[in-house]
Amino acid sequence: MGKVKAGLIRRSVDSKGRVVLPMKGLDEVYMAVVGEVILVSPNPNAIRELCESLNEISSVRKKRAISEWFGLVKKAGLDKLPPKLIDKLVSRSIVRELE
Repeated sequence: MGKVKAGLIRRSVDSKGRVVLPMKGLDEVYMAVVGEVILVSPNPNAIRELCESLNEISSVRKKRAISEWFGLVKKAGLDKLPPKLIDKLVSRSIVRELE
């Protein structure tokens, strides 16, 4: 797959939230919303592929964060505590914060 140059296009939004994009020679385009980003392309497969890649990246980041979290829990020796005790301690801490 060749390199694809990415760039930004700045456009104004009218009072109804509409945006005009420079896509000459097209009758229709496909759009996907990813968080606060809207992807626009005449090729639906390109958008699907990009969305899948973004989902994979998000999944990897979540797994990494969970792994780091459990590493910290284990390092602190809390991994040996029963889940009910952890729930009780967290609940007690929340109540203290609210008082």
